[in-house]
Amino acid sequence: MHPIATGLLAAGLFGASFTAVMFFSPSSRDGASDTPVGALKDDQSKSVSKCEDIATVNTLKQLALKKIKEGVSSEYLLNSVDYQERSFILIEAISGSVEFTLSGFRDRGKIGEQGSVCAALISVRAINRKQSAEMSTEYSVEPTSDGKMMVSARFMPN
Repeated sequence: MHPIATGLLAAGLFGASFTAVMFFSPSSRDGASDTPVGALKDDQSKSVSKCEDIATVNTLKQLALKKIKEGVSSEYLLNSVDYQERSFILIEAISGSVEFTLSGFRDRGKIGEQGSVCAALISVRAINRKQSAEMSTEYSVEPTSDGKMMVSARFMPN
């Protein structure tokens, strides 16, 4: 098995929000070209809040893109823009030509000794377009017993 394994474990609809879970390893191999987005170097995890570290943000972007590509939830999640702009975002999401920006990070508390409950605002924009759709996310970042980090997220319209 690959030493830095990532995998989408679950994605589903719970009430009026959409939940997804992803694991990533908190350390990366030096010089490895197959290091997934979401791998953290040990010194990064100590200096940056778990809510806004690079691995967590990249994992949230991957989960948000997956949710938008599913189609069912995208109309609901992207309702902060008009139908035409939402259509551009949905079409571009299929080819991966969208940009995600996370802002407004909030650390809402601890989970055990090393986990965190967090929230943020996600802006998604089709490349070559000016208007962004916004959605909110509430997520947790927790260590697992095998040394990986688990990010579980709920996405809601803003």
